[in-house]
Amino acid sequence: MLRDDVTRGVKNPLHFGLPRRLRAARLQADLGRQPLSIAAKLASNGVQRIEVEGRVPSVEAVEKLATVLRVSPCFLAFGVERPFDEQAIGRISELPARLRFAREQSGLSQNALAKVAGVARTMIGYIESGATMPSVATVELLASALRVSPCWLAFAEGKPQPASRSTTERSELA
Repeated sequence: MLRDDVTRGVKNPLHFGLPRRLRAARLQADLGRQPLSIAAKLASNGVQRIEVEGRVPSVEAVEKLATVLRVSPCFLAFGVERPFDEQAIGRISELPARLRFAREQSGLSQNALAKVAGVARTMIGYIESGATMPSVATVELLASALRVSPCWLAFAEGKPQPASRSTTERSELA
């Protein structure tokens, strides 16, 4: 897992609020950290590592948590208000194809995207081949470099174009 400090190049990353959103959704669902971790099929200390230690989870872990909590994974990961859609669960498996599509539409090679996003070229190859599932921090870096919505790239929610931040989001991040 990556730490929050690797998100250079993205000003006030949206995923920085994930621990707070996770805690609020968990408390609303009246679940403890360990029971939520177990229900989401994560390590028993998975939620603690996110909420307390500030670990940045993979998009797969976020989707599992969101499914148990019945909230949009996009909301949990990036704070973008969206309704929970049970039929959308599992679309992270299509992330490699969405990344390749967005990269090719941008006219970028894997090397060029890696340079713009500030990630290793091998990471792009691993994601596009489906060999690895990226963290929400990596998805946000890639989405920013490709000028697409991180919600669309990670979870196939919404449209590829990024939504502008609301006044509330901007003031929370300032």
